[in-house]
Order: sequence, then C-alpha cells, then structure tokens
Amino acid sequence: MKLLRWIIQNRVLALKILRLFAENESLTLFFAKSENRKILKHLWKSPVRFQAAESFLTWLWRTKANRVELVHFLKKTYAEELLIALLAKRMNWMLLSQLALNFLRKDFGVNTKSGRLAYFLGTAQPKDLESFVSYIQSNQNLTSEFHSVPRHVGASWHHLTDIRNKEPFATKAKAVVESPDGLLNYDRLYHLYQALQTVSARFQSESLVCVEAGVFRGKTSEFLCHLLAQDTRSRTLFFAIDTFEGHSNLDLPNETEGANRSGLFADTSEAAVHKLLDSFSFATVRKGRIQDVAATLPAETFHFVHLDMDLYAPTLWAMAYFADKMPVGAILIVDDYDKKTCPGIKQAIDEFDSSNPGTFLRWDLQSAQCLLIRL
Repeated sequence: MKLLRWIIQNRVLALKILRLFAENESLTLFFAKSENRKILKHLWKSPVRFQAAESFLTWLWRTKANRVELVHFLKKTYAEELLIALLAKRMNWMLLSQLALNFLRKDFGVNTKSGRLAYFLGTAQPKDLESFVSYIQSNQNLTSEFHSVPRHVGASWHHLTDIRNKEPFATKAKAVVESPDGLLNYDRLYHLYQALQTVSARFQSESLVCVEAGVFRGKTSEFLCHLLAQDTRSRTLFFAIDTFEGHSNLDLPNETEGANRSGLFADTSEAAVHKLLDSFSFATVRKGRIQDVAATLPAETFHFVHLDMDLYAPTLWAMAYFADKMPVGAILIVDDYDKKTCPGIKQAIDEFDSSNPGTFLRWDLQSAQCLLIRL
C-alpha cells in the first residue's frame, strides 16, 4: 500500500523511473513483471495520465528497438481509452503532441479506431472538435469496441469481466465484429449467446429448432450456427430467412419507416449466405418475406427466434406466428428495439404485448434488443 500511495503522489517521477527500468531490459520482460504493470496501470488511470501519456508515447516513438512490443501492449490495453477519454473529458486536444499522434497513426494504422481518432485530433478545426465533444457529452460515453455506455449506467462498467475474454463466445463473436459484413457488436451478440445457451440447457431432451429472420449477409446466422454446432444432441435445426432483396415495399405502405426504405439491405445474396452456412448440415436458408416463408418451415415447435427485420409489419406478424409455436421457456429476441431509426419495432412489440397479455415475459434491454421468454 505504501508503494501505491507513493506512486499516486509522485506520478511524474514514477514514470521517469519506469522509463529508466524499461531502457535497461527487454520490454517483454519488463511488462511480464506484475509490479511494473501495476505501476503503469496506476499512472495511466491517474488524473495526470494525459501528461504521462504524452511523455511516454514520445519516448516510445524514439525507442525504436522496443516499438513493436510496446505497440502490441498499448493496442491491447490503453491507446483507444486514452484518446477517447481525451475527447470525453474535454481536455486540451493538443495535449497529445504531434509526435504522439504520428506514432498512433503510423503504428496503429489509419483504418483503426486509434488511427482515425489520432488523425481527427491532429487535423480537426476547433469548431469541429467542439461539436464532436458536445455530442459525446450530451449523448454517451464512447468506449473502445462496445456500441455505447449511456451515462446513466455509470462510469464503472470497466470493472465488469470483459465478455470479449469469455469462451466459446469470444472467438466466434470477434469474427462477426471484425467482419465488414457483420452488423452486430459484442453487446448484442452476447445476449444472443446467453439466450441460446439457456434454451439449449432447458430443452436438452428435445430437438432444438432455431430461426433468424433478417439475416442480411449471414454473419449473425453463422455465429449462431457455430454455437449450435457445439451442442451434442442428435438433431438441431436452424433456419435463416431473408428476402435477399432488401425491405419489401409490401411492408412499407408509407414508402419509408424511420430510416428504412424499400430495397434497403439489398446488398446481399442468397447464394453467398448459402455458401457461408454450407458447412452446417443443420442450417437451411430460405428466401422470401417471413409472412410467405414461415408456414413452409418443416417444424411445428420453435425454441429460439431472432427477429432482425427493422420494420413494423413483418415483426408484428412474426411475433404472432411464432408465439403460438414456442413452448414455455423458449426465447424470442427482437433487434433494433426502441431505436429512433426503427420506430416500428417498439410499436410492434408494444401492440403485441397489449393484445396478448401473459404471452411473454419481457425485458427491454439497453442494447437495442427486446428479449421475450414464452410463458
């Protein structure tokens, strides 16, 4: 405790000492020592971490022999947190020297979040920065890879165990998040993962039947199929349903609904999704509106249903159709719940809930999802 108190009280001096130690040994060995990591962690999270970071990053730039190891360490740990915190806390945006910005741009890459933020910090006009900072402060705290952390949730979310380290979820979710074809992030994928784990455990003695309606390019379907493939039961069925032509004008009587319009999400193909899911013998791809396809599915019971169709009409229809075919304990998750861009989703769920009380136990999640458990 005495050491930690000294570090907190003498942060700048502690940083200099750290640098001296690091210059005399391999950084791999340096960061392998838990006491060194603790000191650096306290420095980074201290009130003067921005000054410390500038000095540290400048030194890293000049320590060319160790740069690769340090880039790897910072990329995994603190670089994005530093840049985002710099914006979110309205600190002087020139606090990071041009040298440090160049370091982040060059060694992290212009297409990474760190690289893009570094470029923005180094090139933005003051009025642009002010507008961006105002947006952050009035709406949300930005994080490295999750969608958002609303302010009313609190600032201590980082104390939770990082779901990106939980297997078998983590590896499969990362493939979706990092794919240009994946639209969901870790938060929503984790809810799907938990729901699938729950129904799998509850219905162990039955053949598991799952549906995703609104698959676009199939990355979430692939994620779900990877999880289902680990199930040891003898029979599992998964149905991936999409128009593969974007939103149908039959579901848009007013031509638009929120940010949705006819033909949106047409940049996909049935063949591409077939190829993506081809290795899963239990997966079937069906083309068409859910209203036209559902009755042709070779199943009478459904244990897990994921609706990601963005629109009021197909969502309300699908909820009514599958509700009657879901046993007690089955789970239905509706994506894009309570989003300004998809107002029809909340309308559909509210209407169904009101007209069919006692059908589902309902959770309105902060991840823009609504989770419903069949009663």
